[in-house]
Amino acid sequence: MSEQRSGSTWFKEMLNGHPCMFMYGEMFMRQEKRKRFSTMLESPQKFMAKIPDTKPATCRYWVVGMKAFHYTTPVPTTLNPRNKELTPRVMQWMKKQGSYARFIHMERHNFLDRHLSDVRANSPGLGGHCQKIKGCDTSKVHDMRWDLKVNEMMKYLKEAEKQSASVKSMMSSSGQPVLSIKYDELRTKQEVWCQVLNFLGVSCADLVLLHSSLKKDITKGRDHVIRNYDEVEKALKGSQFEWMLES
Repeated sequence: MSEQRSGSTWFKEMLNGHPCMFMYGEMFMRQEKRKRFSTMLESPQKFMAKIPDTKPATCRYWVVGMKAFHYTTPVPTTLNPRNKELTPRVMQWMKKQGSYARFIHMERHNFLDRHLSDVRANSPGLGGHCQKIKGCDTSKVHDMRWDLKVNEMMKYLKEAEKQSASVKSMMSSSGQPVLSIKYDELRTKQEVWCQVLNFLGVSCADLVLLHSSLKKDITKGRDHVIRNYDEVEKALKGSQFEWMLES
C-alpha cells in the first residue's frame, strides 16, 4: 500500500531485483486487473509475458505481491467508484490466505515533498519518471524550480492526511500482518530493508540482490526547488504541516 509520488515504483523494482520475488505494478486502476487480481497473484507465470520489462522466472517464487494506491482501495472515488465492492473482495481473499497475505504500508511521510513531486510530474513533458521518458534530460530536471499554489497545496496536504488515516484504519482492522515503513528511511537506513525482507520471510543476507535503476528527479533543497518558498513557508507556519518544510 502506498500513494503516487511516494517511491512505490522504486520500491517495487528493488524487490523485483530478487530472483525469487515477483511484484506487479498498480493492480486496481484498470478494470481487467481488478476482475482477476487473485488469479494474477496465485499464478503469475500466466501473466508475466504480457508485462513489459518482466524478468524471466529463475526459481519458484517465494513472494508474489502487488502495488495498490490509497485512493483506489479504502473508499469509493470518482476514479474508481466500485471501490465499495472491491475492498471487501480483496479483504475476503486475503483472509483466505491467512498470515501468508500481508500488507506493507510504505508512506512518504513528508506530504509536502509528495506534492512537490506531483507538481513536477504534471509539468509539460515531465509526466512520470524522467529516466523513463525519451529525450528527458535529468540534469535539467535537477535544476528546475516550481511555484506551488498555496490553496491547492493546503488542500492536497489535508487530503493526504485524511487518506493516510483511512488506509491505516483499514489495514489495522483487517486482522492481517502489517508492516509500516517510511520511504525516507528506506533511502537512508539499510536496516529498514532488512525489516521488509524479514517480514516477507526472506533473509537479510539477500539484500545484495535488490536493485533498481531509478534515481530521484528532485535532488536539491526545498528552498531552491520551490520558487515561492517564502509564500509557502508563511502558509505552513503554525499548521500541523509546518515541520514538513523544515525536516
